[in-house]
Amino acid sequence: MTTRAEEAADLLASLALSGKTIERLPDALRPASEADAMAVQRALLSRRRTSGWKVGPHPSGSGWAGAPLRGHSPLASPATLTAQDAASMQIEVEVAVVLGSDLPAGATPAEAKAAIGTAHLAFELFRSSYADRTAQDVPSLLADHFNNAGIVLGSGRPLTGDDDLAVLTVQLHRDGAAIGDSGKGASLDLVLESLCWLAGYASELGAPLQRGTAILTGARIGPLSVAAAGAYAGQSPLGDAILHVGR
Repeated sequence: MTTRAEEAADLLASLALSGKTIERLPDALRPASEADAMAVQRALLSRRRTSGWKVGPHPSGSGWAGAPLRGHSPLASPATLTAQDAASMQIEVEVAVVLGSDLPAGATPAEAKAAIGTAHLAFELFRSSYADRTAQDVPSLLADHFNNAGIVLGSGRPLTGDDDLAVLTVQLHRDGAAIGDSGKGASLDLVLESLCWLAGYASELGAPLQRGTAILTGARIGPLSVAAAGAYAGQSPLGDAILHVGR
């Protein structure tokens, strides 16, 4: 028999695939707590492949929150979206890390740092299953993977002692015209703290962090609409990411 969490996970997954939205989850499926929302994430992880994880500050302003990334695997840069898919899509420009080794629950910041294989510039594909995401409570957003629709993984490299993620310069252009820039974001210490938390969270959901996992670490630019056709190019000292949107 299908559980409520499985029904909610299947409904949200179908909305993500179709690009359609709903006002809110039906009362019978809407999570009443973050524990209920975690059950929805657990159901998705047990039934579908994902392309990694996202982690960032909890909406309450205290602690961390995370979610699996939609999609079977990260989209390699340069990636392409059809005009239809892009019409309701936004992107966030982020730093993603790809693990070079497993990161188990209970890991220390030093162990998290050692587990990072490479750091990349990435685009988070950002689209809610709800017509108005600002009208949703936290459990409903958590069940919907905090608006994630996938990841475009750009070029990257191992971190060095000269990299200061807190002041990393990031730029975004469309067809050569600047549309966004940032010179601040989560420091390496904060990224490591969030990875330690995520290691425990993912393990609790039955999907421990493994070598090769891509993890988004929070927005540097955006979310910004990509409804306009063109080539969206992000640049940073870590690498570049490109997304082509059709006409």
